[in-house]
Amino acid sequence: MRFGDCSDAHDATVYGFDGGTWVPKTTSGAPPPALCAPSMAGDSNQRAIVLFGGKPATRATPVPADTWIYDGDVWHKPSPAQSPPARDDASMVYDPDHHVMVLFGGQGLNQGQSGALNDTWIWDGSNWSSP
Repeated sequence: MRFGDCSDAHDATVYGFDGGTWVPKTTSGAPPPALCAPSMAGDSNQRAIVLFGGKPATRATPVPADTWIYDGDVWHKPSPAQSPPARDDASMVYDPDHHVMVLFGGQGLNQGQSGALNDTWIWDGSNWSSP
């Protein structure tokens, strides 16, 4: 999957790879805003893509710490009780043994949390926690 870009002109088109070419997909639900360097990984248990963070192309502050889910058809923005601090350039992978997403590090984007981060967060499909 390919999504968006880091420009104010933001292309919100989702593309799927059919084995030979990138093909635009029809989606519903409001997509995430234009984001620079968000974290994104596939959750094979929930058959969804999880997107977190990124720096808004609009340079808006404070930077939101939003989570977005794309299920192959619809974008939605859950409201977890707790979220990692806003960041971009973080690593995120799916842990198939524990059925969770693991987010690590990145660059903090808001006052008091700027610079390199070395924290770990777990997404269980509905909420974030820090072990």
